[in-house]
Amino acid sequence: MIKTLLITVAVEAVVDLLFCRIKSKPVISILITGLWANLWTQMGLWLLLSFLPGSYLPILISAEVLIWFIEGLCFIAVSRNRLRIREAMLLSLLRNLISFGIGAILPI
Repeated sequence: MIKTLLITVAVEAVVDLLFCRIKSKPVISILITGLWANLWTQMGLWLLLSFLPGSYLPILISAEVLIWFIEGLCFIAVSRNRLRIREAMLLSLLRNLISFGIGAILPI
């Protein structure tokens, strides 16, 4: 689990850095927000997947959609990030799609 968290944090930090560079947004506050949101949402995902019976993939996809929304709200909630709702949700979507895609192809 720690290995997957580290990979997720690293991949999503790169996405955050690129987004900040392209959109001229504050790097440090967005990186900190992203890290904080990742720690909480990943712990929630692990708990959810360990306690829920049923098919793994539908639960995972549903949880990832919820994580996208929660992390987007986290980015909006921190005023120093200077993100509008659309920007925050786009950043959250990009970081989660990319890390999910990379996670899907890695043999972890």
